[in-house]
Amino acid sequence: MPVETIHIENFLDHLFEMQGGKKANRSLRELSTLFNWMFNRKFIKTNPTTPIEKYSEDPFKKYVPPEKDIIRVIQVANAFEKDIIRTAYHSLARASELRRLKISDCDFTNGKVWFYTRKRQGGSLEGDKIDINKSLKEILNRRCKLVDSEYVFPGPDGTRLKKNSLDKIMPRLCHKINFDSNNKPKPRKEQIKPFGLHSIRHHVAANLFMNYNYSVGEIQKILRHKRASTTDAYLKSIVDMDIERGLDALDDFETDKREPATPEKIVRYPDHEQI
Repeated sequence: MPVETIHIENFLDHLFEMQGGKKANRSLRELSTLFNWMFNRKFIKTNPTTPIEKYSEDPFKKYVPPEKDIIRVIQVANAFEKDIIRTAYHSLARASELRRLKISDCDFTNGKVWFYTRKRQGGSLEGDKIDINKSLKEILNRRCKLVDSEYVFPGPDGTRLKKNSLDKIMPRLCHKINFDSNNKPKPRKEQIKPFGLHSIRHHVAANLFMNYNYSVGEIQKILRHKRASTTDAYLKSIVDMDIERGLDALDDFETDKREPATPEKIVRYPDHEQI
């Protein structure tokens, strides 16, 4: 029995009702790709998804944590986690860039650090350099002297930190804040809304824009976006300026709240059981 447009519409309508327009549109794109492949190879005469229009989607609102919640997470983190969270804050680096960061990427003489990422799916690694503020310089310089690895944030075996290990850091720290030692929820007023490393990137961008008068053009450069539309998704504004400025304004983060330096040193990310 051939698949007809009405069959696909019924399926997508069901998805729309149960999971919303975003899920329905994603499935529509995937089905369209499949049928186009079949059409190009002459397995079918027409693509049955062609007449189907996109479904309406509710706008997605990214959660941006307040500064006090970021500081609370840092306070319950171990030394390695503190360094990686603070590096994310002061560099606005993506999680994948933190994992890839090597000692050779840190140029303390010129006050620069290189981050590498794939900005397009399937694309090659692209490098961007940013200026290092005082806080970031202290963290990276200290770690580069401590680590016995080519990576600034190595895994337990000295190789690149696994994605799964990095992805678990923030959920576990938020859980540590929200639950007691018996794994029972703390009072709601003591809890925080869980967030990840990428939410810190959103927080810092919004903070620079709203509280430090950085232009959207400057934010685009700091976030290292190729397209202004990507920055627009962060700030809901229009890029109208193109002025370079460093990240010195972020040195005020934790100024009155940072705990005194301790002798604790965690050079490599420890196994979960050792934390």
